[in-house]
Amino acid sequence: MPSLVTLSDLKTRSREAADMVGSSFVEDPELTRYINASAQELYDLLIASYGQEYYLSEQAIPIVSGTDKYTLATDFYKLVGVDLVLSAGASGEAVTLQPYMFSERNKYLNSYVSSFSNNGAVRAKYRLQNDTIKLIPEPSGGFSLKVHYIPAMAKFVSDVDTFDGVNGWEEYIVVDAAIKMLRKEESDITALTFEKRELTERIEAMANSRDAGNPEYVADVSRASYDVTDGAY
Repeated sequence: MPSLVTLSDLKTRSREAADMVGSSFVEDPELTRYINASAQELYDLLIASYGQEYYLSEQAIPIVSGTDKYTLATDFYKLVGVDLVLSAGASGEAVTLQPYMFSERNKYLNSYVSSFSNNGAVRAKYRLQNDTIKLIPEPSGGFSLKVHYIPAMAKFVSDVDTFDGVNGWEEYIVVDAAIKMLRKEESDITALTFEKRELTERIEAMANSRDAGNPEYVADVSRASYDVTDGAY
């Protein structure tokens, strides 16, 4: 269950932590910038902890015959995985795609390995290029991609905008924003810096164990999905 906190609440709590309630030394627009920067730090901490993803999203991309590059979602930040969906419908078969290395970019140019038919689809690989995902070999139609990704954090704009602190971890934002406020004032930040360090350690220790009963394990990526071509990738 999400633990949503508003920008308005974060501003109030940050001013309290910095002992600047009622002060105009740091005005609201500047404090909002501080809070956005601090929230992005927390967001990255949670992403780096990985485990069961906290902000996972999906993008469905229909494949067009002869088109090997497709534009990623406008909020794309980090890739988690790519599926090649072989058939339509909720029960459609899918293959987990692996990335190709830049040195392999010409690997599928030869005609005898360039098939992207249903029988050879699992030979497909991908690579991120700028704001696109590129497939090799050049695909035929009839398939689609499902891109699992972490979206970029949506910045706070309005006081009613919310952030999911998961389990009270928004306190990291409060403390870090307060540090920024006190640093501008050239005041002592020692106590808050220590508190931020403790919060960071707590988040790093707890964020990656969301499924406490079934921790992550090392998977064989070469067998990440059923290979209908008898092992050919």
